[in-house]
Amino acid sequence: MTEYLNPGNLSYPRFGMNPGVATKDYVFCGGMALDLETLARKPEADTIANETKTRWRRSRGSSRLPDARSGTW
Repeated sequence: MTEYLNPGNLSYPRFGMNPGVATKDYVFCGGMALDLETLARKPEADTIANETKTRWRRSRGSSRLPDARSGTW
């Protein structure tokens, strides 16, 4: 069964997006360093490396998503 994840209850669906999907075997967590109010890139995402760091920190903030470093899936 497919489950759409939006643990922060963010406004992604308003834009036809969803931050995550879980199936029986896989979890997909998409992400962009996007300000959902202005639809502009967040200032702290000025490089690809910084965008990746921003998104990783934000994803890790959700208790519904796994911690890849611990191997807990």
